[in-house]
Amino acid sequence: MKFTSVWFIGALMTISAVAYTQPTYDPECYAKAQYAQDAQRCNQIRHQHFDRILNQSYQALLKKQSKTGQKSLRQIQRAWLQERDDVCHELVAKAVVSAGQIGDACFADWTEERALTMRVWLQKNKRF
Repeated sequence: MKFTSVWFIGALMTISAVAYTQPTYDPECYAKAQYAQDAQRCNQIRHQHFDRILNQSYQALLKKQSKTGQKSLRQIQRAWLQERDDVCHELVAKAVVSAGQIGDACFADWTEERALTMRVWLQKNKRF
């Protein structure tokens, strides 16, 4: 009975680890995509990847700011988020076909660009 319980718990832990594993970003994903859904999944994974980088860089940059700088950076980031959302939602609303692909690509593009910008700001020790 103990062996069965230990095996069952081990199996559950393995399944949970697999279920929560994030897909790895592959810059060659688009070249490998065979179908539109594959390209859309590439955009989703790219968005998640750069969103993590953006969040890590933002948090690190925020810690380096004065109280006034933190407030300014938060306002700048909120304005950027609003602009990104407005632009991407407008593109999706105008899309006749492939709205999901267009939206995912838009969010991925904006987030990648912002993540790289935020990383440069962090490296340059930018103050707000």
